[in-house]
Amino acid sequence: MNPFKVILLAALTGACASSAPSSAPPSESASSQPFSIPKSPAYDLARRVAWTAGFDQAPKVKQLDFTFAVEREGKRVFAATHKWDRVDNRARITWTDKEGHVNDALLDVTSRTAKGTVDGEKVVGDRERELAKAAYARWINDTYWFLLPVKLFDTGTHLEMEEPRTHDGKPHPVLKISYDSGVGLTSGDTYWLYVDPDAFRIVRWEMKLENQEEPPRGVSWESYRPVGPLLLAHDHKSDDGKTNVKIEDSAAHRTVNPAAFVME
Repeated sequence: MNPFKVILLAALTGACASSAPSSAPPSESASSQPFSIPKSPAYDLARRVAWTAGFDQAPKVKQLDFTFAVEREGKRVFAATHKWDRVDNRARITWTDKEGHVNDALLDVTSRTAKGTVDGEKVVGDRERELAKAAYARWINDTYWFLLPVKLFDTGTHLEMEEPRTHDGKPHPVLKISYDSGVGLTSGDTYWLYVDPDAFRIVRWEMKLENQEEPPRGVSWESYRPVGPLLLAHDHKSDDGKTNVKIEDSAAHRTVNPAAFVME
């Protein structure tokens, strides 16, 4: 289990949420690579969800900015700011870790290498590699929470239909997500997406994380707002009402701001 899963698993037991498996940038294949969506009820539903979220328009977004934040019983316990250059596939990520150290990393998403600082001091050698590993885990987790609806066709992702489940008094079709072994950081994770049958938005997911023995945990998907050409959820509340994973300061840009990716 990677260290960020330990931290984020506590979202539903004390601090944050899951570190989900993912390897490919969302929706690059929508225009730059030809691909076909399998013909099945699960993939037909996933296509509706993805296109509602702006999958076909996502390649127009060259830079994506957002903050991934967590509140626990009304108190802010974590935040990470992201600026993602989707042209060169690099990300500037800043966060304070559980030991209270301020991490500022410029991550090459493809090579999983990074340079940056911890508490304002440049890191090298093993410390630089540790920063890169942590930054990549942050990127994997936080972009998944934000961009899942346009990541349903990532390489190594498998979708299945399950029996409808009732939510808020209404039956919802349910998509089950699983992954090929070795995909991302935690390929043993499984998710069940509750889809609004009228709006084709994810309204809830239940997650069973790799090596998790307890029953799946439920979290809402709500507060959908436009982010450039995308339509994405910005609030995720746990079933017990104690934890809220929030997306803040989201913005999509059609050009990259090079200054955002300069490390002093």
